[in-house]
Amino acid sequence: MAPHLNSLTALHTQASPTFTSVGVLETSTLKPLQLKYHKHRIFFLAALEHPPRSSETSIFLSFCGLSIKMSSPQLQWELNRSLDSTLSVARGVIQASTSDNVQTLALLACERFGATLAICPETCRKVEDQIIRLQTPTSAVVSFLSTVIGYSKDDCASQLARSLAGVQFIALATALLTTGSSYHGGEALAHMLRTSAADKTLLPPARHLKDLLASIEHKCVPLKFPDMVSGWSKILLDSATTTPEDRTFWKADYYVPNAKGIGGLVDAFRQLSRVGNATSITLKTSGCTAWVAAFTQWCLGVPPSTYLDNGRAILVQPKSNVTIIAIKDTKDCSSLEITVHRSMGNPSDLITADLSGKAWSGLLSIEAYGQLLLCQCDFDFWIAHRAITQSLPYAMKQIVTMLRLSVFESPAILRDLQHKRKLNVYDEVPDEATKFAAYPFPKDVMISTILSRMLGLSESPVLNKLPSLKEGLMVTDLPLVSLHLEDLRRSCLCRICSSTGRIFEVCKIAVFMGRLSEFAAKVLLLSLFESPEALLVYNGNHHTSKFTSAIRQILTTGKTNNVSLTDILEAALSVVGHDVADDLARYLWVLSCYKGQAVYPKLFETRCIQDPGYLTLSWAPGLLRYDGEVYSKAIGDRGAGQILSSQRPNDIATEAVSLPINLVPDQHLVWRVIREDGFLRINVGIEANGAWMSMIHSPLTMLKNLPSALVTLPCSHSVNEPLKTPDKWCQYTEPSQPLGSPEQAKDPNFISVVAADGNDGLRMYALGFYDSPFYLS
Repeated sequence: MAPHLNSLTALHTQASPTFTSVGVLETSTLKPLQLKYHKHRIFFLAALEHPPRSSETSIFLSFCGLSIKMSSPQLQWELNRSLDSTLSVARGVIQASTSDNVQTLALLACERFGATLAICPETCRKVEDQIIRLQTPTSAVVSFLSTVIGYSKDDCASQLARSLAGVQFIALATALLTTGSSYHGGEALAHMLRTSAADKTLLPPARHLKDLLASIEHKCVPLKFPDMVSGWSKILLDSATTTPEDRTFWKADYYVPNAKGIGGLVDAFRQLSRVGNATSITLKTSGCTAWVAAFTQWCLGVPPSTYLDNGRAILVQPKSNVTIIAIKDTKDCSSLEITVHRSMGNPSDLITADLSGKAWSGLLSIEAYGQLLLCQCDFDFWIAHRAITQSLPYAMKQIVTMLRLSVFESPAILRDLQHKRKLNVYDEVPDEATKFAAYPFPKDVMISTILSRMLGLSESPVLNKLPSLKEGLMVTDLPLVSLHLEDLRRSCLCRICSSTGRIFEVCKIAVFMGRLSEFAAKVLLLSLFESPEALLVYNGNHHTSKFTSAIRQILTTGKTNNVSLTDILEAALSVVGHDVADDLARYLWVLSCYKGQAVYPKLFETRCIQDPGYLTLSWAPGLLRYDGEVYSKAIGDRGAGQILSSQRPNDIATEAVSLPINLVPDQHLVWRVIREDGFLRINVGIEANGAWMSMIHSPLTMLKNLPSALVTLPCSHSVNEPLKTPDKWCQYTEPSQPLGSPEQAKDPNFISVVAADGNDGLRMYALGFYDSPFYLS
C-alpha cells in the first residue's frame, strides 16, 4: 500500500510521468481513502470530511482521464479563484476557443457559471449523449467544392461537455438560443453573469458571450428544445375553448421574457434545488407561458402545474414544486412575476419582469412544425381539421400540375416583352411541348410522406400517387371543405358573405384559403429536400412569399400560374432558416450553411438532370469546412481566366448530325474555390490542357435555364447507333459555344447540338453558358 499522502502536491511529486496536471487545491476537506497503482496510472480516491465552502462549486481532479465531479448549485461563482489556483490552462480550452474563434475568458466563465445552474439529470444526460454522438460524426463530402459538412471534436461544445458544469451550461445555452438570436441570448447571459459573479472584474462582455453561443448553436439545435416549446403551445391551445377570443389569446402566447426575467427564473430554480430554503415557486405569466413552461420542464425535469387566473386547471402535476398561473388581464401586473416561497417563518421573494418583445424561434422537427402550423391556422380541431385533411392531397396534385416555372422574376416583364415584339424570346415551354419539359418537383410519394408527417397521420398509408380533381372541380367543391366554408360564411361579417356586412371586415373564407395555401406551400417546399427524415424547420419565418401567393391563385381560380425559380428557392431556404434573398436576386447562391444545416442543389453534385425532381436540394447537418476553416456560404462569380480561342473544327463537326460524339475530349468542368472573409467564392469554367477558362457568371444559371429546357428520355435503340438519315438542319457545337458561331446563331432554322457525349459536366456547362431566355437579334 502506498504511504499516506498529506496533500495533492505530494501526490503530484510521487505520481508517474503519465500524470497530466493538477491545480493546487486546499485539501483540508479531503480524507484519503486509498491509493491504487495500476499500469502506471495512479487513482486517488477521496471523500469529503467537511462540507465545502459556498464558494467551492466542485472538485475536479484529472488523473490520466479520471474525473471526480461533486457539484451543487450555488449562489455565486468566481473566475479569478479558478484561474489563480490552476497551474496551467488546459490545452483543450485553448484549442477549442481557437477553433471556434471565441474568447477563452468567455469559455471559462460560462463553464464556471454552469456549476451554479439547476439542471435536471435527464436534461444533462440528453445533452451529454448528444455531444458524444457528434464527437465521431460521419462528415458529408461536397465533392464539387472539395468541402465537407460535419462536426468537430475539438470545438467549444465538446470542451464544455467534458465537465458537468459545462454540460449544464450547454443546456442553458440551448434555451437561450431560442430567445430570438444569439445576440439576445448573449445579453441575457451577460445579465446573469453580472448578478451572480462574486468578482466582477473578470466578466466577459456580451459580444463575446454572443460569439460563444453562436459557435455552439449547431450542436444545440439537435437537442430540439423548440419542440418542447411547441408542445406546450399545443397543450395550451387544446385546453382553450373554441371561442375566437380564447384561441386568439393563446395563439399570441409566443414571446419570451427579457434578460431580467430569464435571470430571475434561473435564480429561482437554483434556490429550489438545494440552495437556500425555497419550498415552491409560483410564476404568473402573460404572453410567454409556453416558453416559461418548457424552460421549467427543461431545467427541473418535471412539467409545472398550470392554471388560468380564474382557477381553471390546464395541467396538474402533484410532484411539481412550480406552479404557473396564466394571466389574461395584464393591466395591473407585469408579464412575468416570480414568487419564491420559503419555509415557515421566512418571507417570500418577488421578482417582476417584462417581455423581451421577441418571439421564441428555433428549429423544429417536421412533425412538431406541422402541428404548430395547424394550431396557428386553426386547423387543429373539429370540422376544420377534417376539411384540410380531405383537401390537401387534391390541392397538392393541382399545384404541381398547374404551377409553371418562369425564368423571369415577374410575369409582367414577360408580358411587356411579348407585347412590344422587339425581341425573339424563348422562355416558357409551349403547351404542345410540355411533355418534354423537365418536372421540377419530386414524385407524389415524397409529397405525400411530408404531408402525412405534418398532419400527424403517421399511421395512415402514404399515397404513391396523389388524387386528381375531376375536370371543372375545385378543392372548395370537396364535401367536407364545402361544409366548413358554409359554416364560415354564416358567421362571416364581410360584405361578400353578408348583405349587412362591414366594409373593412376580413372575409373568413379568404382567410381559410390563404392559410390552406400557406400550409400546402410548406409541404411542397419541404418535399424538395432530399432525405428529409432528420431535417429541422425554422419557426421564425412568418411572412407570405411570392410562392405562397402563386399557390393561392391556383387553388382559388383553378388556372395555371407562373413563379420564378428564385422565388421557390428563396421560400425553400427560408423554411430552414437561411436568409439568402440577396444572393438569389443576383443569381449568386451556390451553397449556404446556417443554424447547423447546409443546403445546395443536388444538380451541382450529380451533374445529371433528375426528372422528376430537378429542383431537389441536398442537405447535411453540421458546419461547412474548407481546408479546416468554417464558412457560412458559397457564392458564384465570374473569375479571371482565358477566353477560349477559335478551335480548329473537327472534320465531323462540319457534317450533319448523325450520332453522339465528343468534340472536346480534352476539356472538363472545373469548380474553383476562392477564400473570402467568412464565405467562399466559386468560379466555374472549363480546363483544357491545364489552361483555365472561366466563362459562367454563376453556377445557378445552370439551374435557372432548366424551366425553358426540353429533356428527352433515352431512346430504345443503342446509344452509339447512328441515324439512318443525318439531320441536315442540326449542327454540332462545342460547350463554350453552345449556339455555334455568331453567324450560325442568327439562323433560326438550325438547331445546335452540343457535342459533349459522355461528359455530364460539359453538358451542364453548356446549359449555364447563356442567361435564359436567349435574345436573338
